[in-house]
This record gives sequence, structure tokens and C-alpha cells, in this order.
Amino acid sequence: MRTKVLTVVAALVGAALVSGPFAWAEPEPYLVGRGISDVTGPAAENGMMGYSKFDQKTTGIQQRLRSRAYVVVDRATNKRVAYVNADLAMIFRAVQEGVLTKLQARYGSTYTRENLLLSATHTHSGPGGQSHNLAYNLSILGMQPQALAAVVDGITESVVEAHEDVRPGSISLGIGELTNASVNRSRVAFDRNPDKGAFPAGIDPQMTVLKFRQGTGSSSPGGTCPPGSRRTGSGRSGRP
Repeated sequence: MRTKVLTVVAALVGAALVSGPFAWAEPEPYLVGRGISDVTGPAAENGMMGYSKFDQKTTGIQQRLRSRAYVVVDRATNKRVAYVNADLAMIFRAVQEGVLTKLQARYGSTYTRENLLLSATHTHSGPGGQSHNLAYNLSILGMQPQALAAVVDGITESVVEAHEDVRPGSISLGIGELTNASVNRSRVAFDRNPDKGAFPAGIDPQMTVLKFRQGTGSSSPGGTCPPGSRRTGSGRSGRP
């Protein structure tokens, strides 16, 4: 998780010098945009992604799943990156290709595999069937076109909204600790690790917050904070 976070930060800000809780970039060196859209998908009778259980199917909506997109343009070079974090178990190649096809139809070569980063929160409580890979679709009884379309359309809409929203802004990075928010799901196994002493609570409490700010005031349009934990949702049933 730490490696992924640092990769994202490097892609967005080039380099980050952390001093104290936050490292602030120069005032408004970027154009920053944000967007959000729905990626919930089929609400009933669709196999859920995460536990490979044939009887884990959607039976309604407790909370909608969202795609949150951020577009950042370096004002000095005019280079840009789009970063998406979606409430999904994972991002499949089918999703990436679908999103790129729609974005390129609208914006040409503005977004490619080199500057579009799609990531997932890793929830296990959402519809599955968005992959073209057999292994991920077995318990879902095949690829589900409706589920794939909902995810592709939702992610695309969030990127389009962020693209149209860009305005002068800046990026900041914060690193801290978050405790009492997660548990080790297999403490007995974890305690067999020779380096268990580095994490006395059995978890990695480090949390990195990447914050996108528009303007020089207190307005904060959005941010992403991937903690060092595996977010699975509501247990193996996928329900509260």
C-alpha cells in the first residue's frame, strides 16, 4: 500500500518534501479538478465480488458506490494526470479499456494508459462481473454486462466532471497514524511473522492523505486517504 501511495504522489506532484504533518506545494502551481459519480450497478440478484461465494448476491442497496476522480494539470508543462478511486473490489483490464475508449472518444489523446490511474477501495460488498477474466467471474456465473457498463460509465462520468472542473489549485500530502479503526483478521497467523514487533497492535496504523485544494482560501474540494488496511466491507455475507 505504501508503495502504491508513493507512486501516486510521484505521478501527481513530481516529488514531495514532507516536513511536519503536511507539506504544501507552492501556491496554485496546478490546475485541480474533482468529480464524483455512481458505480453501484445491479441492485438485486447479481453475484458480489470478493469472497467467491455463490450465495453472496445483491439484495438491495444500503449505500451507493461512488467513483471519485481528480484531474491535476501541471501549469508549467501542461502535463496532466487523472486519478480515480472507486468503491470497487478491484480494477480490471476490461474496466480500464472501457473507460479509455469513452474518454478518448471525447478528448482524443488527452488521456492514455500513461496518465489515467484507476484504483479501488477493495470493498467486498459490491456487484461483480466486471472482468473478462474467467477466474474472477466463476462465483458470479459469468461476466455481467450491466455491472461492467455501470462501472465504466460511472468512472468515465467522474473523470469528465473533474476534467471540466479544473481551476487553479495545489496539492498537499499528510502522513499520520490512525488507530482504533481496523483489526487484524488473522492475529494468530500474523504473530508468526519475525518482524511482528514493528506493529505491536497487529496493524499498520500509518495513513497517508493526499489533498487537492482549489484556490488559496480554505476551500478543499477533495482528497484521498488510503490507510494501510484491507477494507472488505460487511463480512462474508456482504450485509450489515
